[in-house]
Amino acid sequence: ILYIPYNIQGKITLKNFLVYYYLLSISKQEKVNGLLKHKININSINISSISKILNISRVTFYDAIKNLKINNIISENNNIYTIAVSPLHLACVELNILKRLLQEQKNYGTDLIRVYAYLNSNNMDDYNITVTKIMEELGHNKHDNKYHIKINNCLSFLSKNNFISKF
Repeated sequence: ILYIPYNIQGKITLKNFLVYYYLLSISKQEKVNGLLKHKININSINISSISKILNISRVTFYDAIKNLKINNIISENNNIYTIAVSPLHLACVELNILKRLLQEQKNYGTDLIRVYAYLNSNNMDDYNITVTKIMEELGHNKHDNKYHIKINNCLSFLSKNNFISKF
């Protein structure tokens, strides 16, 4: 089981989230001073393979890493990426589910993982969840029709595949 956020402070793009989630899915989790840290040996990852899996270019991968470092989400020391996970906006997600959602993001976008994480977070009020509320929690403009459709598609997929109860 991993604890993953559905939102992060800072200027994080959807591609950044995608790289972030993938790195979490392959990391080793440990607790340091009460905070969850995920560590990855940089020499053990193949950027070309990861880029193909995530359907992004190598440049996009490196740009995402750079942006995640700038926003203090990832640090690098002695060929080890350390990923800090904030206790805010966390959801408990099984590794096999995260890996399946990573595969499906090619069809539904990174918001698929973020919607799933939000719906499984402790911050969620079960009785007042709407597409608009989800959009706001993920940092999208609630009046943007494109994202409204996208979130509905994510909810349909998650429901149809029994990742969530009917929405």
